[in-house]
Amino acid sequence: MTNPTSIAPKGKIICPQCGDSANRVQRKLSDRIVSLVKPVKRYRCDFCDWTGVLPGADGQTG
Repeated sequence: MTNPTSIAPKGKIICPQCGDSANRVQRKLSDRIVSLVKPVKRYRCDFCDWTGVLPGADGQTG
């Protein structure tokens, strides 16, 4: 299994479930609230359909 915050060669985030690239998606209200304490971003993998939050790679939220 790969590190969930690993960056793929093209700057994409690696899916922690299957290792394919994950894409940024719109955050939920709960993600925004968590981001007040710890920056997180929501991602979705088109290959295995995993969806979840990972630490913000650049430390910024938005």
